[in-house]
Amino acid sequence: MTNTSRTRGQLAGTVGGLIGLAGAVVLGLIRLWNDDSPLSTEMVLGNIAFTLSFCAPYVMALLAANIRDPAYRGGFLATSGIPALLSGFTALSGVSLILLPAAMIIFASTVMSLSNVSFRRIIPSFSLGVLAIIILGLGFYALFGIEANVERCYSTATTTTCSSDAITSREALMSMGITMVGISIIGATYLVQKRKQ
Repeated sequence: MTNTSRTRGQLAGTVGGLIGLAGAVVLGLIRLWNDDSPLSTEMVLGNIAFTLSFCAPYVMALLAANIRDPAYRGGFLATSGIPALLSGFTALSGVSLILLPAAMIIFASTVMSLSNVSFRRIIPSFSLGVLAIIILGLGFYALFGIEANVERCYSTATTTTCSSDAITSREALMSMGITMVGISIIGATYLVQKRKQ
């Protein structure tokens, strides 16, 4: 593979990761802005976990884009592009659609990275990437699926607000821990590949 195509794949993966990361942070800020629960540890943890959950695929893409070996880079970019694409359809209001361009750029960088790589060379990184996105999926489930229908009520001096959309400290901590394990798979591979250079 030529230096030029390797550089284009890395650049596209970096651009896609940065655009997605910015979009995920914007989603986190929108959620924080719309969160009418009183300021508490639970509210802060919930908003951090929400933002981390949406940022995770793009952090993976940024790490993957910096791996020089095109087989590993392409395999990890392909698998980080899947949750990036899915995250664009998670909000019923359509606000998460802002994440779709980043997912498309990540998939384009995958094609650029894998253009001259044999399928056999992709299998190890793709397998690790699939494991990482399964773990990220579990982190997302911990955030939104475990206590999804449990209504929580917050009272202020004048009103009482109830919502099943609130994230408990337990859900937030479980999600953050699981998500960090998923990201660390790509991070560890990035460090191993960096030492081989």
